[in-house]
Amino acid sequence: IRFTLYENGAATTEGKLVLVSDGNVLTGEYGEPHGDYDHRINMKNPNYTYPSDGIKGRWLMKSSTVSGSPVGQVLVFGNNDEFYIEGDPHVETYTYSGNTLTINLTEDGPMSGTLSISGNTATYLLNMGDQTATIVLERQ
Repeated sequence: IRFTLYENGAATTEGKLVLVSDGNVLTGEYGEPHGDYDHRINMKNPNYTYPSDGIKGRWLMKSSTVSGSPVGQVLVFGNNDEFYIEGDPHVETYTYSGNTLTINLTEDGPMSGTLSISGNTATYLLNMGDQTATIVLERQ
């Protein structure tokens, strides 16, 4: 959903939003018209509970050897195989089978590797071209 807010006939705010998990979560970003989106929002139905089995749920990215990765942001692996970063309106899909996690990136194709979960910590080992990358996540 793309939106524009007007005040006295002039555009004051624009943004983009996505509804996921059967409408239980609203995630998006907004900012000045024609500017970079710089405010992230994430809201959920008060009766909605994030899934918490296996990889499902909210995970903080603690560290990563992947250039440009969103360290410090919360990654959500939801029901219906949707994956998103909190506040980012772009939703991807994922599959988690055995110990292999695959995130299906729209622009770059699938990102797949071995995932190991120990308590509240998960380690994701990715083979990217000729290098191996590591992502460490912490359950929230």
